[in-house]
Amino acid sequence: MISVMLTLLINARPWKIFTAAFLLGALGTLAFEPFSWFFIVFFSIFGLLWLVNNSQSTSWKHAFAIGWWFGFGHFTTGLYWIAFSLGVDLKQFGWLIPFAVLGLPAILSFFIAPVTLLTKILQIKGLVQAIFFSISWVVFEWLRGHLFTGLPWNLIAYTWIPYESISQSLSIFGIYGLGLITVFIATLLYCALTSESTKRGISYSLFAFTLLVSLWGSGKWRLLSVEEAAVPGINLRLVQPNIPQKLKWDRGYADKNFERILTLTNSPAKKKITHVLWPESAIPFLLEYDHKRRERLASVIPPRGLLMTGGIHLKKYSASNIKAWNSIFIVTSEGEIKDIYDKSHLVPFGEYIPMRSFFPKFIKKVTVGSIDFSSGTGPRTIKVTGFPPFSPLVCYEGIFPGEVKEKQGERPQWIYNATNDAWYGPTSGPYQHLAINRARAIEEGLPYMRVANTGISAVIDAYGRVKASLPLDTAGIIDTELPLPSSSPTVYSLYGDRIFFGLLGFFSLLFFCGFFRQKRCAKRNVK
Repeated sequence: MISVMLTLLINARPWKIFTAAFLLGALGTLAFEPFSWFFIVFFSIFGLLWLVNNSQSTSWKHAFAIGWWFGFGHFTTGLYWIAFSLGVDLKQFGWLIPFAVLGLPAILSFFIAPVTLLTKILQIKGLVQAIFFSISWVVFEWLRGHLFTGLPWNLIAYTWIPYESISQSLSIFGIYGLGLITVFIATLLYCALTSESTKRGISYSLFAFTLLVSLWGSGKWRLLSVEEAAVPGINLRLVQPNIPQKLKWDRGYADKNFERILTLTNSPAKKKITHVLWPESAIPFLLEYDHKRRERLASVIPPRGLLMTGGIHLKKYSASNIKAWNSIFIVTSEGEIKDIYDKSHLVPFGEYIPMRSFFPKFIKKVTVGSIDFSSGTGPRTIKVTGFPPFSPLVCYEGIFPGEVKEKQGERPQWIYNATNDAWYGPTSGPYQHLAINRARAIEEGLPYMRVANTGISAVIDAYGRVKASLPLDTAGIIDTELPLPSSSPTVYSLYGDRIFFGLLGFFSLLFFCGFFRQKRCAKRNVK
C-alpha cells in the first residue's frame, strides 16, 4: 500500500508533492512533547529524503521548495502555541496572530530548505548522502539557534528527552551533537530500506541499530552509577500561584495576587523550609521602592533563609531616561535585597522591539509596560553565605545550550529558572519548554529547579529526571531537598559545542572521502 502511494507521488503534480512534504513536516512534531513518539522522526526524514530523491523534477527550485514546505508544516504545528500569548490582549495584539502562526514558520522554513537543495545539487546517494544530509541538517539547526538572537526550539534531539537512557549522551555531545547522531540514524534507515543490495541494506540497519544500542547502553550505565543524594540542611519550597495572565498585571488584582502567593508560601510544611523559590514576575510591584510590601514579603521568608523571586528591576536616571529589567531578586528574611540578576537573553517583540527605529510606533512589545526591557550582562553564579552557589535564569534563557552559567569561574551547584508559561495556555508549549530544561540539566550535570506561574513547575535532578512537578492550571507548592550535582563536571559543561564541532569535522571528513570516491567510480563507469 505504501509503495503504491509513493509510486503515485513520483508522477504527481508539484502541489501534491509539496502537500506531502508539508504533511511529513507536520507529522514530525509528534516526536516532541507532549506526544514523544520518537520513531516519527525516522518516518518523517525517510519521507523527506524519498521526495527529494524520487521527484521527477530535476529543478533545484523544486528541491528547495520541498524542504521549505516540509519546514512550514513542521514549524506551523510545532510553534502554534506562540499565538496564545497574543490572545492575552486580543484588542491590541490579535491582528498579529496570523504573523505568529504563519509568518514565523515561513521564515524558519528557510533553515530546512537549503538542506534539500544541497542534497539535490550534489547528486550523491547511499551512505555518502546520509552523511551529508545529517551534516547539513544539524548545521542549519545550529544556525537557527544562533542567528538573529536564535530560536533553538524543538531541535531534533529533544525527541529523546523522555527516554532517559539515550538522553544521557547530552552530557557529552550536547543537543546539537545528539541531533547529528539522530539524523544520521534516520538516514541510515532510509538507506537500508531503499538499497538495491540486500546485503548492504542489512549492514545499514545493523549500523543504525548499533548506534542506538550504544547510546542506550552508555546512558543506562551512567544512570545505574548514580547515587541519590541531596545537599544537607537545605529544604526548598517551590511556589506555583496559578495566576491567569490576564489578571497578573491588573492593578485591581495586584494585592489579591500578592496575598495569594504569600498564603501558599506560608502553608504548613512537613520539614523545616530553609529557602523559597517564586516564579517569573511573581511580585506585582517594584520591590526596591515599595518598603511596606517588602516588609510583608519578609514575614513569609524562613528565618536566616532566602526568597528567590522574579520581579521588575527599574532605575530612573532622569525623566526621559528610565531603564527596566526582567530580573530575579534574592531577598533575606530581614527584607534586604541581597542580589539582583537581570535577564540577558530577551525575547524579541515579547520584551523589546529589535531595530525599533524601523517599526511604526504602534508596534509594542507583548509584555506589560511602555518601555522595552534592557539586557543584563549575561549568565553568572550567585553566591550567598550558607547556600550552594547557583545560576539564575529567567524563562526563555533556559532554551539556549551552553548559555546557562558563567563561562569562567566557580561551577554552580544548581540552576534556578523562574518562568511564566501562563502566556501559552494548555498547549504543547509548556511541555516542550520543560523538556528543553531537562536537557540543560543533563548537559551541565546540574539539578534544575523550574518554578512557573501556572505550570509546569518541576524539580529536575542532574540527570534530567523529574523528581516532582506541578501540572498546568494548578496552584500549589513543592517541598523538596536540593539534589546534588553530578560528581564531576560533564564533558559538555567543560567543552561546550566544541565536542559537536569535533564530531561535525569527523563526519565532514567521512563525507569528503566518500564523495570523491563516489565521483571517481562514476567516471570509471562512464568510460
